Amino acid sequence: MSNRINKIFICIIANFVLANNAFAVSDKYTTLDSAKIVVSYNLTFQVDSNDISSIRTEEMLLLIGNDISLFISYNQFKNHHGESAAIISFSNTYNLFEGKGISASFFPYRIFKNFPAGKITFCQFIPFSYYKYIEDMNSINWQILEKKERILGYDVYKAITKYGGRTWEAWFTPYIPIIDGPYKFHGLPGLIVKLQDSKNHYVFVINNFGKQPEAIPIKMLNEKYIDTNRHKFHEFEKHFTRNQYEHIYNLGTRPDDPTPFIEASKRENIFLELKPE
Repeated sequence: MSNRINKIFICIIANFVLANNAFAVSDKYTTLDSAKIVVSYNLTFQVDSNDISSIRTEEMLLLIGNDISLFISYNQFKNHHGESAAIISFSNTYNLFEGKGISASFFPYRIFKNFPAGKITFCQFIPFSYYKYIEDMNSINWQILEKKERILGYDVYKAITKYGGRTWEAWFTPYIPIIDGPYKFHGLPGLIVKLQDSKNHYVFVINNFGKQPEAIPIKMLNEKYIDTNRHKFHEFEKHFTRNQYEHIYNLGTRPDDPTPFIEASKRENIFLELKPE
């Protein structure tokens, strides 16, 4: 019962977010760059640290422009940029956006990497505000190892780093000379094909890569962002997650029994960044 209630909560929040952007017009976005290359990753993640069966999956996208890239969930991109989503294609005819309708996402953030400026901009909506913080791209330091494998047809090499309170293992291929990857990760001499933390709480694996027949706009929402930093945002995100019932109450929903929401808040305890440096 509690899992079902928790999913309902996620959908409520997602639909609230979408409602705020449903009538978006061109002046509600600023186009930062355009992408001719799109990478699709499958993200497998664990929701509850005490339950190894609490595994979820979600599709994520990396849109690569000349100077700026955008990392965003497939559901969020489809919901808000349907006209751009419709023209994304891959050479193996896999139709990523064949599904229609509104879909909730566990990951409502947008991550912009500005390579010439050396900055990462992280944006996320948490009811009832938009938050944004900027960090330097040199915050991720890699150690490249000699180990070599083959993943999904790519010759890949191993590298490790520490970020956000986790130890990360990345596999990159120099045969795709793009120094980018999932989430905030970048800076290796080739595209990151696979990325996972040491506890396998988060595992990103590439499942499509392709040049696009039409340029895909990389857009940022023009909103009144609350400027913050990693530490403050992380604390607020934890507070929001652990007080779901309070936020549902503020949205106007009055469940008869708040217990399932309170229990769900305790279980959703695995953040990608455990301890922002």
